[in-house]
Amino acid sequence: MNRIVVVGHGIAGVTAGHALRDAGFTGHLTIVGDESHAPYSRPALSKAALVDGQDLSAHLLPEATHGGLELQGVPARSVDLFERTVTLEDDTKVAFDGLVIATGAGARKLTDSAHELTLRTMNDAENAQSRFVPGQDVVVVGGGALGMELASGAVERGCRVSVVCSGTPMRRHLGEYLASEITAIARDMGVRFIDATAVSATVDEESTVVELSDGSRITGDVLVTAIGDHAHDRWLEGSGLLSGGRVVTDSRGRVLHEDGTVLPHVVAAGDIAHWEGERQPLWTTAIEHAKVAALALLRGDLSEPLNFVPYFWTEQFGLTIRVMGRVPVHGAPEVIDSGASKSAPDDQAVDPHRALLRWQSEDGSGTAVAVNYKIPIPKLRRLTERKATAA
Repeated sequence: MNRIVVVGHGIAGVTAGHALRDAGFTGHLTIVGDESHAPYSRPALSKAALVDGQDLSAHLLPEATHGGLELQGVPARSVDLFERTVTLEDDTKVAFDGLVIATGAGARKLTDSAHELTLRTMNDAENAQSRFVPGQDVVVVGGGALGMELASGAVERGCRVSVVCSGTPMRRHLGEYLASEITAIARDMGVRFIDATAVSATVDEESTVVELSDGSRITGDVLVTAIGDHAHDRWLEGSGLLSGGRVVTDSRGRVLHEDGTVLPHVVAAGDIAHWEGERQPLWTTAIEHAKVAALALLRGDLSEPLNFVPYFWTEQFGLTIRVMGRVPVHGAPEVIDSGASKSAPDDQAVDPHRALLRWQSEDGSGTAVAVNYKIPIPKLRRLTERKATAA
């Protein structure tokens, strides 16, 4: 294998390039990306960058050292498995012996309007920075981690914020126990929560009207939505690389052809990939996917399959929440450290602003959550492997 093409210039694509070199690949490496920006930290867009309004270039990733040819700002249009070529939008054809699919996903939208804000790219973050102006009424549709981070950022920038979400925000990620605590803190900071589903919306440069499932309407100055994503896989249509309309891989990241066979020369990583049928659109998962997939491309069955504990973090309303393990969690957690002072009564309630929590799964593993709690990542990971008795 002398020519490897990586399609996707985000964290999965960049990590794959470095992993290939680290594993000894000395051939020709080409990395194709549809954005003109250099690779950047996507999680930072809805966290520090949105809150403090700093120059977003501060969140660019370190300069790549893989030495590959980088083709930026030119999306892939199609792939031909027989000829083993990727065709770009400018009609350039790039030949490959091995292919890494890492084109990620894009934000789903409620409307077709350019005035509806989402947060997926650096350009999106720049738009949000310019629109989140003190005194504006911001309507956030979506109560997941991204929606709540956007709501938090808007509050920090002096906006009045309403969040439209069916049920308790963050419940799908963190369970009802912790989600309720977070919602209460956000409400105390002035956020209005509307328990409904957004059905449709009209939006222009100065105002928005959102139609809700209960027949009511909510109005505002700015509409921002965080209602999920869709895989960037249209360029793969007709290639044989989509199984049931998705990119599906084995445990090493090798892509399954539509006829069910495993393709040893094509791997996938990141938000576009369903590893063994499961998709985990997380930053850290994309990194681990890329490392495993790169080795599988070079070593086949001699490489190790993915063995990874999911991890993500969110920063919102003065809380830094780090989650290690499977979600959602259910019921009340085991309290490893309540955050209370040592002189507090034994029956003192958990401090929602600082705590170390663990949820037990049926198989004996667990999910550990640190809320404003300093703990090394390896130690947090160990709490998922066995029943915790001490911090």
